[in-house]
Amino acid sequence: MHLARKRLKNMTWGVLKACVVSFNFILQHIFQARDLEVAVEDEKRRYADTEKNLRKQERRMKELQFQSDEDHKNQGRMQDMIDKLQGKIKTYKHQVEEAVSRNIFSM
Repeated sequence: MHLARKRLKNMTWGVLKACVVSFNFILQHIFQARDLEVAVEDEKRRYADTEKNLRKQERRMKELQFQSDEDHKNQGRMQDMIDKLQGKIKTYKHQVEEAVSRNIFSM
């Protein structure tokens, strides 16, 4: 009888040790799972920030492209105005030269 009790006691301790080991194993994996969940949430947050910055940079790029197009159009208009003004200057210069030569001949 004494031997049976001793065996039962050893088996009970063995089962308890196995339970403790299993419990520790489960806890370890639970903590690892929580750490992974936190890492995933952090990565989601960083991804969202990256997408937000990407959209912001794309919008800025479109604004700069639009501004560049407008500047190019304005440059074309300014060049047309310069060409017209240079034409007027040439015309006025010829008129002045003609007026001067008429005045010289009329004196």
